[in-house]
Amino acid sequence: MLNDEKIKQLETMFNEGKIEEAKNLAEDLLKDNEDDAKLYYVIGNALLLQNKLEEAKENLTKSVSLNQNLVGALLLLGGLTYKEGDFKKAAGYFARAAKLDPNNDKVYYNLGTAHQAMEDYENALNFYQRAMQINPKDVKNYYNSSLILLRKGDYERGFDLYRLRYHQELPDRPTSLLVNHLPLNSTKDIEDKTILVYDEQGIERTIDFIRFLPSFVKKGAKIVLRVQEPLQKLMSFNYPDITFSHTLNPEDEMTFEGHFPLMDAAYMLKVKKRDVPFKEGYLKVDENDSKEFREKHSIKNEGKNIGIIWKEDENLLPNATLLEEMVKNLKDESVNIYSLVENIAIEEGDILEDNGVVSLGEDLEDFYDKALAISNMDAVIGIDTPSLHLSGAMGKPTTLLLGEKSDWFWGSKDKKSSWYDSITIYKINNQNYKRAIKK
Repeated sequence: MLNDEKIKQLETMFNEGKIEEAKNLAEDLLKDNEDDAKLYYVIGNALLLQNKLEEAKENLTKSVSLNQNLVGALLLLGGLTYKEGDFKKAAGYFARAAKLDPNNDKVYYNLGTAHQAMEDYENALNFYQRAMQINPKDVKNYYNSSLILLRKGDYERGFDLYRLRYHQELPDRPTSLLVNHLPLNSTKDIEDKTILVYDEQGIERTIDFIRFLPSFVKKGAKIVLRVQEPLQKLMSFNYPDITFSHTLNPEDEMTFEGHFPLMDAAYMLKVKKRDVPFKEGYLKVDENDSKEFREKHSIKNEGKNIGIIWKEDENLLPNATLLEEMVKNLKDESVNIYSLVENIAIEEGDILEDNGVVSLGEDLEDFYDKALAISNMDAVIGIDTPSLHLSGAMGKPTTLLLGEKSDWFWGSKDKKSSWYDSITIYKINNQNYKRAIKK
């Protein structure tokens, strides 16, 4: 039987970072202690740190089979199973660990992530709450809870907690503050003040959340928005009362009296799901520019013009396959299909050409150009990309094809978007995409 001294020696090696030495010692000790679960745990842990996942899983599974009471082995095995996408099985390992160590906040955090991945949001929230009670300082539990609350449409509580997305202790935080001091957290006393607002989390989020800034202007604030360069022309056209810059450096170029990342606007305005403003659409282009675009690209006046977007979503069919299915199911004598996608592969270009699909995407320099193309469509169908968000923001009838994984922004079981009246949502898989595309 393995004595405590050897166990302490292995623990010391791990703490000192001597991972390979610990693994070698554990393997040597196995020769005389072949049924010792702790040794398999040590070896599995070492292999995991060395990124040898299959071997790690084998040893951790062996450890758990020999001893059901090793919390560390259960947590590591649950983590590996989670990474493999078997969230239900991972939750089982974490649940067993919770029974053995009910005061371990990390166990409940792991249970929360597993149930969140299974879309079991109520249980996930309960597990995060339990973790918070044990360790109120771990921001991960609050942040993950915010994503669930937002997905469920509880925007007031969700956007409040979502401010932790730029907390310095959050791993892989999606947003960083542009300046060091704390951002504004309300619209109080902003009249006649210059407020710096800055983009975050991609072009689609700027499209989604810029709708809130006119409320700040109405309250008397002078808004300066750092915006991505491809959006600057479109946003300047639609919001002449806002100053836009894609090269903005607050330390060199301006004096401001408050700042916040763009998505905090929803929190500051206390937005509820039922009263998201401008759901009918809020972005437009100059009518003469739209007519010139139509003439330049010979967009047809007869039949129904449909724009398609098929790239950039790993949850759905491969690009070329999804494109083929789109074209096949939309093709009709009364339908004119236009591609709104840039950087088309040779195989995709052949599919477009063989099916008479006109490619507009290669000629679109920025999002004003993309808006011109969309303005000449009768409808748009595609996957979750900035161009599809733009279509919704223009009030264009739009069909969104979502895979199994989707952003909180589209809700949980919603078929209509809470943010855009014109967007209809279809959760699709290999069996039902044809019906969705035909719609």
